[in-house]
Amino acid sequence: MPATIEDCPVTEVLDHSFRACASLDKVSLPEGLKTLGAYAFYEDKLLTEVFLPDSLLSIGQYAFGLTYKLQSVAIPEGVSVIADHLFYNCLELNEVSLPKAVTAIEEYAFYNCNELTQLWVSERVTTIGKQAFNGSEKLTVLFESKDLPESLGTSWN
Repeated sequence: MPATIEDCPVTEVLDHSFRACASLDKVSLPEGLKTLGAYAFYEDKLLTEVFLPDSLLSIGQYAFGLTYKLQSVAIPEGVSVIADHLFYNCLELNEVSLPKAVTAIEEYAFYNCNELTQLWVSERVTTIGKQAFNGSEKLTVLFESKDLPESLGTSWN
């Protein structure tokens, strides 16, 4: 994706922009991008790689939902919320790097990520939504803090 279009900087990928793209397998989003909309890559069943720029501040819900072949993602430092259903049914996702800036992991964020084995959660996380890790049976969640988020109840997995 180009950093500019007709000399205008690309700062946002709108909701549903690349939804169900049948042949999209790799994406490199440009520096300067601030917002990745909801459902941006939803149902992109061949997408294996995505590069998110350091400038990114927010990622919408379901942005990578049903991207079955996506394998790894490094969330940039500016992102503070892991949106609901962000990696919903990412069956081959095996690595996610969360920044220390994350304060919330919303409901179903890592639902059914079958190949994800480890996730490090910083002490800044104060909210973990219901069923955030449900179905990710190989997953071990490592908490930086010995004090777990108050919202972490029996319904988180």
